[in-house]
Amino acid sequence: MKIGFLLGWPQISGGSYVIYEHASRLRESGHEVIIITKEYVEPEMYSWHPSADMLDWLPLADAEKEQFDLVIATWWESPFLLHLLTADYYVYFVQSIESRFWLEPDLTNHDTRENELGK
Repeated sequence: MKIGFLLGWPQISGGSYVIYEHASRLRESGHEVIIITKEYVEPEMYSWHPSADMLDWLPLADAEKEQFDLVIATWWESPFLLHLLTADYYVYFVQSIESRFWLEPDLTNHDTRENELGK
């Protein structure tokens, strides 16, 4: 299978670690696995994970030209990008409830008033 993972941020985090683990194990099982990011990613950004360099990496603009068997959205914004990709199946891998990570909005504070949109 050709599997694409939409990844929000390649740098070190618990969420990225889990995605790399799933992706690298699928690769070891014989699947073609591509990590899709909004923009080009320098290898130094994911070099912290021992298996991330064995995965293929594509910016979204290049991935739009590909045909996938499965595309996996992995962060809150990525389901809204799925329509840009061609696949037989689409899934959303929910690691946690994303709204937990946003501060409560304070409409009088310009730094937090857009948090409601994120939630």
